[in-house]
Amino acid sequence: MDLGFYVQAAGILGAVSATKVISNNIANSESIGYIADRDFYTSYIHGHKAKSSVTMPSSGLFLLNSQGTFECTGRTLDVAIDGRGFFAVQTKNGRMFSRAGRFHLNAQGTLVNSDGFAVLGPDGSQIELEGSESNIRIDGNGLIIVGGKQVGEIGVFALNGKPSKSFLGYVSSNAVDIVTNPKVIQGSVEKANIGKMELMANLAEANNKVHSINKLFEVDNELFKKLSDVVSSN
Repeated sequence: MDLGFYVQAAGILGAVSATKVISNNIANSESIGYIADRDFYTSYIHGHKAKSSVTMPSSGLFLLNSQGTFECTGRTLDVAIDGRGFFAVQTKNGRMFSRAGRFHLNAQGTLVNSDGFAVLGPDGSQIELEGSESNIRIDGNGLIIVGGKQVGEIGVFALNGKPSKSFLGYVSSNAVDIVTNPKVIQGSVEKANIGKMELMANLAEANNKVHSINKLFEVDNELFKKLSDVVSSN
């Protein structure tokens, strides 16, 4: 079996993988702070004469490094990061990171996110607050102020190396730095960093790739049939 067959087969697997990734992005496109995934792809040339290009996947996914739009909610404990950085939360699988800043106080007065995980300060500790949420002010550096006094701080972290997706869409990273001058916005949340229109265009592109590669299969099969007929006649 010639190399072209394997290249084409890999191309179809890559397009199918892309379709799964895009479908997952579409399902989460309304989620606050969602960070879209993208496949790694490399272009290969099939055949010296036809010069037909097919797409093959290399290993893994990468996170789409762009910022979503902000939605003003007016909620005291809704916060967004303008620029680089992630919030940190303590999950059952350890410390994880997210751009989703929809927070509230639980029954114990701990600042938690919408999944109930404790939000962490720059030193990695949980944030314990007292009193009414309406009296809380969060400044641009993430400092939590009540009655004119600082009572806590929301940590904002930069992820280095190669961050990866974990459960529930959280991001994990072993290389983390504290963002010393973050831009935190109170009363707003960040929407997903990719829109449905773009995702639908990506899905159509992936489907077109499958169609193109199938066409290459048909051409190869026809050439193989003609070659077999020639060999048989001799």
